[in-house]
Amino acid sequence: MKEGSTGFRATLSRYRLSLTLATAAALVVTVGLIRPRINDNAGLDPDDYWAMKTAWRGCADAVIAGDSRVYKAVSPAVMKQFLGERRILNYGFSGNGYTAEYLRAIEEVLAADGGEKIIVLGITPHALTQRACATNGFKDLRRPTKGRPRLLALLERKLDEPFGGVRLKGLPSLVLGGPRFTKRFHNHYHEDGWAPGGQNPETDEAVEYYRGLFKNNPVSDEIVARVEAAVVRWRARGIAVYGFRPPTTPGMLALEDGDGGFDEARFVARFERAGGVWLPVPGTGYASYDGSHLRDDAALRFSADLAPQLAAVRSTTPQR
Repeated sequence: MKEGSTGFRATLSRYRLSLTLATAAALVVTVGLIRPRINDNAGLDPDDYWAMKTAWRGCADAVIAGDSRVYKAVSPAVMKQFLGERRILNYGFSGNGYTAEYLRAIEEVLAADGGEKIIVLGITPHALTQRACATNGFKDLRRPTKGRPRLLALLERKLDEPFGGVRLKGLPSLVLGGPRFTKRFHNHYHEDGWAPGGQNPETDEAVEYYRGLFKNNPVSDEIVARVEAAVVRWRARGIAVYGFRPPTTPGMLALEDGDGGFDEARFVARFERAGGVWLPVPGTGYASYDGSHLRDDAALRFSADLAPQLAAVRSTTPQR
């Protein structure tokens, strides 16, 4: 009887695994069919874009770092117009957090050859939370797929895009033709790491999404201290370090300062004490397509506002 039960459980386990893989395959195919109707992408293929960014090593004079608010908002091409013909790359990742691994990787992108080196940190409160450091796009892209079925790894990659594509929990409404089907997203993936985008119709849905992310997950003093220590280390190595808070909507700004527990003045004081230079850009005033990220035209305008401010401050900042 025991032998029969063991055999039955083994058969059931194999059946469940087969069913899981079959379901995953069906979902991947479904998403593949759906995505062209809701995503209008230009430039690089998204998978090639992310593979390119994770492979960058020793190839930049200036690195712009942060999460999706950064990689969608800051154009290296516009920055070059004010900083000269430097090799500038946007090294932002989706839902990113300032982990020790990511902070090391930022420095690794800088070239070892002569000339001034610059790191620009886009500081969003969510990037300073424990949850962002535990689960984020940078970590997922670097995570080995060994030990997980390749199909499931692919499924995770395709569905883990909160506002740039289909999310797993939204699939039922998508398949049934629910409201989410009426949205169209567009993204332009550039070789310098910038990926501006937008959606139609525009919403403020990100505010409620982040309200959930900040629940029992405020800005962590431990992560702030980690960033502070990285700034000290970089400055000791002669790297110029600048920081700014990417602009967003008034609703998101209030949420970050409230539920997110972000004290900007306190963070800036610590950042500057560590040797960084803070760029006080406007917190709002640029169009957003989802309540959080800047729309592509607003991103161009913001880049053109940020670049000359950085250039002006840089000219008066003593180098070590």
